[in-house]
Amino acid sequence: MKTKPNRGKGYTAGNSCITEVVIDKKPTHILLDPGAFCSCVGKSFLTTFVPNFEDQVLPIDGIELNSASSPMKALGILETTVISQHINENLRITVEFFVMENCSSTHFILGNDYLIMYGIDLHKNKDRYFTIGDNKHQKFSFLPFKGQITVSKVAPVPFTI
Repeated sequence: MKTKPNRGKGYTAGNSCITEVVIDKKPTHILLDPGAFCSCVGKSFLTTFVPNFEDQVLPIDGIELNSASSPMKALGILETTVISQHINENLRITVEFFVMENCSSTHFILGNDYLIMYGIDLHKNKDRYFTIGDNKHQKFSFLPFKGQITVSKVAPVPFTI
């Protein structure tokens, strides 16, 4: 078990659940997000990754989605193959990603819909990895966190009981 971080530094114990995959014959990153109801990708990122993606998008009607803080505008569904590479064998799954107008993510997001469907389990203990399906011995790894965390000071809020 990790040593508890210093007071006010708890955020430093976190890490990402991002891994490398191949989509549309190109290497990219995907976030395995059990907090996401469905798999999605932002339009701005997708435009750089698949320039003519509009030709491949399936139309949708009447679907309303929300993030943790705001409504999300779904433009359609992109069906594509995701390949997760492993030393022993590659895993290929077909995923339908909601293309979101107002998603600022710089990678694909694999949500609970496909995590459950394919039995993808995230192990976030000291040895961080994920497994797929019944084979719990074949471990796939996450990428190390290389981002920058910005923490700004917030004025204390009075609290009364």
